[in-house]
Amino acid sequence: RALERLEPLPRLDPAVAPPALGREVVAYLPYWMIDGSFGGASAYDPDRDPWLRERRLTDLVLFSVGIRRNGALDLRSRNAAFVLGDDATRIIRAAHERGIRVLVSFVSGGYENNKALFDDPAATARFIDEAAQLVAVRGLDGADLDVELIRKYQFREWATTAARLRARLRAADPRARVTVAVNGNTSGATMASMALSMGVDRAFLMGYAYRGPGTSPVGSIDPLRLEGGLGLLDSLALYRAAGVDPAQVILGLPTYGLSWPVTGPEPHAERDRGRGLRSEEHTSELQSRGLISYAVFCL
Repeated sequence: RALERLEPLPRLDPAVAPPALGREVVAYLPYWMIDGSFGGASAYDPDRDPWLRERRLTDLVLFSVGIRRNGALDLRSRNAAFVLGDDATRIIRAAHERGIRVLVSFVSGGYENNKALFDDPAATARFIDEAAQLVAVRGLDGADLDVELIRKYQFREWATTAARLRARLRAADPRARVTVAVNGNTSGATMASMALSMGVDRAFLMGYAYRGPGTSPVGSIDPLRLEGGLGLLDSLALYRAAGVDPAQVILGLPTYGLSWPVTGPEPHAERDRGRGLRSEEHTSELQSRGLISYAVFCL
């Protein structure tokens, strides 16, 4: 009923030229950046955002709308209220005026939630129906599927669901696209390979959180290399080994960081375990302007 009350927005006009960029540049805009209540950042304003105003993006992803266990969209949450609200309407129109695609991210987290969702054909069918309705009524140009904490035996049903969603969106809009958000380890490479082989347009490699709150020694959360662990170059190698075409990978890079208490001033110092972790600090120019959580670039 929430969707039925909305006035449908027009899709991106194919007559509007896309931004003249050599690569696809994709940005995620989360709901928590809209009202200025997050970390002291000013409220997001599409008219002041240089990445939008100066057409530095090819795609903007609105984050996010949750998926319930039965496949229904959770439209009563704060994040869905953003996607369905006036702020998003203004953002969608501003992006479309500049030839920038706008997608919506659908999210489902937790092993038990995903088990219920992907083990039930009726649930995945309901999700596809409701997702397609939301994309249509908001005049969007596609969808992103962000499913985290899912068991290996469900990978194929997950990939099939993403492909079926793309087919459904393409039936209404031949230019619609679907992306999937996947992690940087072996399971992420496997999921990316499956989804892309079934026709999904892009795999978004979540290239952050390689270090977390408990990490020691400390350092970048998106390292090129990480001694004794996984880094960005390792993730890309895993994707190549899985047969993933790099041209279909969006390498997701963070515009945020973590501050740890440490035992000394040297680079990659040990974490001081006797002191608590300070709150997350968002230090980049993008975040200080209230833009987005992650700027991502297609390889």
